[in-house]
Amino acid sequence: MGFHIAEDYHQKHSLRLYPEVMTEFKAIYPDMKSLINSTAVTRVNGYLGGYGSCESLKEEIDGFGLSNRAREVLTSAVCTRSSSISCPVH
Repeated sequence: MGFHIAEDYHQKHSLRLYPEVMTEFKAIYPDMKSLINSTAVTRVNGYLGGYGSCESLKEEIDGFGLSNRAREVLTSAVCTRSSSISCPVH
């Protein structure tokens, strides 16, 4: 039994809860394959899913290619929550 990519509607679940940010990424990555494979999209989805701190987000947010408004939405979502899940890699 091998690994299978989930259907498109299952991809980037946490990010889909923030349509302003998702819309911008869809403009940058118009086809689903490039959206799914994007490191920036994956990182942002992780932050929105509770993985990563406000401090680490602020260190790398400039590299995501988002507008000021989308950056505000992202920062607000990540930096106002009460806690985050520790990333085993960092």
